[in-house]
Amino acid sequence: MAVGTRRTADPSRNRVVLVFNSANNAVSVHVSPSFRGQGAGGLTGPVKFAVKGLHVVVMTPQNEFVAILRCGIGNGSVQKALMDAGLI
Repeated sequence: MAVGTRRTADPSRNRVVLVFNSANNAVSVHVSPSFRGQGAGGLTGPVKFAVKGLHVVVMTPQNEFVAILRCGIGNGSVQKALMDAGLI
């Protein structure tokens, strides 16, 4: 599922969109944990992690882009989500 495909005049935003769509479309694992800063008032809230190799795309439950974690496979929240899903 392509997300954030609207092109703009800002080449850096377009590059992020390309990286996000590439990672999200070729993902190896999807998990749905909680992540700090995504809940009400900046508290922990629900997200989706799309894991491809060492990198992780963080999305809202509605597939809106939050962040790309380069080498994010070692992130504590990612590790916990993968363990809770029985993937590691």
